[in-house]
Amino acid sequence: MARDFDGIDDRIVCGTTGIPTTGDSTTIAVARLDAFAGHEAVFNRSSGTANGWRAGLASGTAYMRFTKQGVVDITTTLALTDGVWYALAWKADVSTDVKFFRKQITSTLSTETVADTNVITAPTGGNSIIGDRVGDEVTAWDGAIAYVAVYDKLLADNVIESILNGADPFIAGPIGYWHLFGLTAEQDWSGNGNHGTVTGTTVIDHPPGISAVWLAPHPRRAQVAAAAAAGADGGGPRTFAAFVPGFP
Repeated sequence: MARDFDGIDDRIVCGTTGIPTTGDSTTIAVARLDAFAGHEAVFNRSSGTANGWRAGLASGTAYMRFTKQGVVDITTTLALTDGVWYALAWKADVSTDVKFFRKQITSTLSTETVADTNVITAPTGGNSIIGDRVGDEVTAWDGAIAYVAVYDKLLADNVIESILNGADPFIAGPIGYWHLFGLTAEQDWSGNGNHGTVTGTTVIDHPPGISAVWLAPHPRRAQVAAAAAAGADGGGPRTFAAFVPGFP
């Protein structure tokens, strides 16, 4: 499954346990942009517009961007086309550069590295948020997001590429990991308890060609098939795959 965000006030507010604030990070997501309005956020870890960081898009053109402090923008020439599903990654080495990965589902991978040595100041309070910036609708995502995985480290390029090609993000030990199954509260499957409180959004089918991401076996998790009761979104019963953290 996935969730469709309206670009106005839809968002998923998550916890902050373990989510990096000032150090290196890698963020991976599968998302589709429907209408570009500027500054749109896939994942945000900040307190409002200042401090912290954001993985999303640029202001004037739908280029991939990583933002520090709400004002330091590291921007690429890797553009997203409306209506197309992408596997995306932001690999942020805060002392040297940010490497961006863009892969159209079932297509080829493009990367770009942009140098930047600005530090990140830890946000005071705030939350982690999927699809918007805390307390701000300017950066609301207009499109769909299937999952977001955040790591408190720099993943090796070959590991990122493997995940973008369909490997399970859990293999690399995410600190926050949200498969947007359409549950009333979207679970953080990393085991850190940063479950998401949903505002708005519509539950839709997962993007073509990536169902294996949810179903691939992994020795550290158990596959569970279950029926989710109809929630506030009215999506009705559905089957989802999940794992039990720590299962041998």
